[in-house]
Amino acid sequence: MRLLEDLVGETLRGRAERQALFPTPESVIDFVRFDMLGRRRETLRIFFLDSDNHLLSDDIMAEGSVASLTFHPREIIRRALEVDASAMIMVHNHPCASPQPSSEDIRATRTTAALAAQMDIRLHDHLVVARRGWCSMRADGHV
Repeated sequence: MRLLEDLVGETLRGRAERQALFPTPESVIDFVRFDMLGRRRETLRIFFLDSDNHLLSDDIMAEGSVASLTFHPREIIRRALEVDASAMIMVHNHPCASPQPSSEDIRATRTTAALAAQMDIRLHDHLVVARRGWCSMRADGHV
């Protein structure tokens, strides 16, 4: 099963590097579904993009427990500057069934978006994926 997941991931990554990435939240979910839903601990993944929304880097930025995740906006911004990102998309999983972001998820996302904006980096969205679906923090007004 892991070999199949790796093959699908490499195929999608190759396609992502050749074209503008993630025109919709659904396209992000399709890209990360196999990897993120298979994780038993909350994990934060960031897609760093150039000004044309081509993938510059796909990084795991934090891992938490089965029920929580702490991440540091400063580290995300530092990495964005290292790869000369113009934009980014945050994705994290909830191993439980609900994709609803916690108040801490919302607070840290807003802090990250504000810091990124000061560096002229756009946070396109922060998506939360879970077994019972997914949530776009932008669509819900949190970004």
